[in-house]
Amino acid sequence: ASGAREGAGARPMAPPARPALLVLLLVSALLFVCAEHGASISTSFGQRACFTCSRSLRPAPPVRLLAARTPAEPSKSGLAAAGGVAALAVASEVVQYANTALLVLFLRRITRTASMAELAAVVIEWFRARGWAAYPIYAGMLCSMQVLPLFSALIFIVLSGAVFGAAKGTAVVSLSLTSAAVICCAVGRAISERIGYDLSRISPPAAAIDRAMAEQQPHTTLLLVLLIRLSPVVPFTFSNYLFGLTSVTLPTLGLATFLGTLPSQAAYVAAGALGQQALSGQLSVPPAVLIAGTLATVAAVILVGKVAQQTLAKMEFESKGNKGKKRLSSAQ
Repeated sequence: ASGAREGAGARPMAPPARPALLVLLLVSALLFVCAEHGASISTSFGQRACFTCSRSLRPAPPVRLLAARTPAEPSKSGLAAAGGVAALAVASEVVQYANTALLVLFLRRITRTASMAELAAVVIEWFRARGWAAYPIYAGMLCSMQVLPLFSALIFIVLSGAVFGAAKGTAVVSLSLTSAAVICCAVGRAISERIGYDLSRISPPAAAIDRAMAEQQPHTTLLLVLLIRLSPVVPFTFSNYLFGLTSVTLPTLGLATFLGTLPSQAAYVAAGALGQQALSGQLSVPPAVLIAGTLATVAAVILVGKVAQQTLAKMEFESKGNKGKKRLSSAQ
């Protein structure tokens, strides 16, 4: 009777606010697009109004043509675009964790479980009852969580250790994350090529560094992506799509993702295999993983900084050479 009263009292709860979070993400994306393309839109409207008001077929005055062809200041537009990308990354992470919390509450409601430990036990038993089919089902669900970043995959990664054990669970998680990274990069690259949007639209210096990295030895690019994967501060799913704007090849991304995510995912899966710590909700990242991730972040920053310094020095030298040629030609 008390359970019925609790269930009856819990029914009038307000629906989850997931649509509001999705609207927030869409608004952030809209603001980013408007900030990036605002100058071109206003220019096109100005040209259309000028054409409508003028009945002459003569070209516009030189001053007006110069103003119409003057692009937005690269430093300001690049900084605004980079800020928009960072805002989207943060919003994406917030939406994933919020949706995961709502999903857990929903599953506890339909399974009538009183705690997270009971819900985890129900999920574990369900997958174990599937036999060998649990492997492709689990891998497909985990890969989908990364390709469509609506939910955080951390709980699912931890539970894989309880379902399959430490060794098999690590293999399932690593292969799933690697497949998701390659799929996201391929999709992002195909979309960017179709709409004509590349890395230079976000940050011209980053595009120059990417071109410089493409000229390096293959093991240098592999090392850079590997260090980024080891870094705990780079969002996994968002960076997968962002890699689609770079010159990183899919085999390089796949190998670096497999090797770079192996240490941290093995630690999470091992915690799930132990069971007690994961099911009690007291999961903590091992200190060794945090130290290794911090060192990887520092190494990645140093490597990128070295390549960036060489690239910018080369760009400055070429710019001075072009200015000298222009002065020489004008003097002649």
